[in-house]
Amino acid sequence: MKPLVVALLAFVGTASAAEQKWVKATSANFEVYTTAGEKKAREVILYFEQVRGLFEKESHPVRSVAGRVRIVVFQSPREYKPYQMYDRPAYAAGSNDHDEIVLGNLSADYYTIAVHEYVHIILRPIKNVPVWLNEGMAEFYSNLHPAGKKVSVGEPLPGRVSLLEANRWLDLETLCAVDHKSPYYTTDHSKVSVFYAESWALTHMLALSGPYRPRFLEFERLIFSGTEPADAFQKAFGKSMLEVLADLHRYIQRSTLPGQLFDVTLEKSAEDPEVKPVTAFETGLVLANILADLNKVGEAKQAYARLAQENPASPEVPEALGYLAWRAGNQDEVRAEFGKAVELGSKNARMYYEYAAMAGGAGEPAKLQIKLLTKAVELDPEYYEARLHLGFQLMGQSDYAGALVQFAHLKKAQPEHAFQFFQALAYSCYRTGDKEGARASSKRALEVAPGPAEKASVEALLAQLDQPPRERLRAMTAAPEPESEPEEPKEQPTPRRVLQHREIPPRTPFSAVEGTLDQIDCLGTTARLRMTVGGRPVRLLIDKPSGIEVRGHGGSFVMTCGPQKARSAMRVEYEPKVNDTLGTIGLVRVVEMK
Repeated sequence: MKPLVVALLAFVGTASAAEQKWVKATSANFEVYTTAGEKKAREVILYFEQVRGLFEKESHPVRSVAGRVRIVVFQSPREYKPYQMYDRPAYAAGSNDHDEIVLGNLSADYYTIAVHEYVHIILRPIKNVPVWLNEGMAEFYSNLHPAGKKVSVGEPLPGRVSLLEANRWLDLETLCAVDHKSPYYTTDHSKVSVFYAESWALTHMLALSGPYRPRFLEFERLIFSGTEPADAFQKAFGKSMLEVLADLHRYIQRSTLPGQLFDVTLEKSAEDPEVKPVTAFETGLVLANILADLNKVGEAKQAYARLAQENPASPEVPEALGYLAWRAGNQDEVRAEFGKAVELGSKNARMYYEYAAMAGGAGEPAKLQIKLLTKAVELDPEYYEARLHLGFQLMGQSDYAGALVQFAHLKKAQPEHAFQFFQALAYSCYRTGDKEGARASSKRALEVAPGPAEKASVEALLAQLDQPPRERLRAMTAAPEPESEPEEPKEQPTPRRVLQHREIPPRTPFSAVEGTLDQIDCLGTTARLRMTVGGRPVRLLIDKPSGIEVRGHGGSFVMTCGPQKARSAMRVEYEPKVNDTLGTIGLVRVVEMK
């Protein structure tokens, strides 16, 4: 009988939460759902907008992957229990289409945990964030609190200093090398405690102490760009790791650690958010999404089924079911549910973007991907990733003018996309006859090129700028004009260029690799495939795009320049031929889509 009793209790708890009076407060960056009333909803919005405002003031990244962050606040243990993660009083969750923080109530301790998780959310889109800095920043900002019209940050966290005084520290080489599998992060409680305390202390010193604070953002930039920690400390602060660690020991031994007050400018929507009652459908959807985030799949499906039956014209339910299928790895079901959501008029820009990426991975026509991405940027004109990939897709269809329109909306290239963006911009300018624009963008691409092969591809484009695009393309395959007219011509036809017949050379035995396609670098009339094969990177050159044999997906392979969101599985047969300049090991001859 015990399982039945537990199930009944869970059902009662679910019903009680759903039947409570919920309100929703919305600002530019957050949406808060709570049963604690309008006043509390406004307090939560203001608090998190202040956290975000301080991040923005300090020039840290602040954009959540999925737009507004959703915060769900219960006001009693009974309401919270069916949606609690283990015994945590607050936690972060979410899916591809949303980021979410769930709180059991609004006590000060819960706020500390919630802010810690929020910092993780806003650091998530950045590559190369080491674990120590990720946790150090989350700890450092976790006890941020309003102080009049200012915001206070940096007050010592309870027990951290005494813990460091009583234990042996990690050297900075070890601290910076900790990953998510390390015992300093997972299994050994004493080691984990020291790791968190030392990460907080180092972040505190770098962010607030006089000698380090002015160069902290430069240090972040170096770390996020993949610079080795020792080199980053030396370049940013002019100190070795040993010297930084010695400074940290002296810093912690001070009688008091400094907190700091900051002025934070907030948008009007933060101080005066829109507050309104929530419909039963919207409440049900929010709670069902939490169940899905907790991987309570059976309960989530039942909740979605009830909502779909009561609201058959709502696109939100198939959207949610699509993301639930995404978690299970059922791509066919994802595309089917997303397709239903599109037919019902979905307004979710993120869903259109994800659907486009998945359609590309499934070999759907580029026309469908362009349609979906166009809808995504129509719904969210500031959607950076959708604009970027829409530009890449249009380039793949030779619509270079259309690609330039999309690229023009991107005010600043994100570091991880900078080279691909400027290279694509340069080539699109070139193909539309804008030589000066192509030169300017090529120079920017050279500045951010990650290696000699990328630089060589840009230099090759620069070398072609004084030659008309059509003539250069023709010159690759067209036979030369005859030097004189044939003797005794019967009738002189209109002069035309004739494609030259080429004998097929003896075939070189092909090699083959199988893995995932990570990126396509468009290099003028050629392209480079970047794949991951058996955990290692492999680069192959497409020197004859029209000469590739394509197997699977209807015998077609549409190349979209830039990072490949879908990471499609493929098998490639290639003619071994090393190109040291481009870093490739062979020439692609057969592509088989898996």
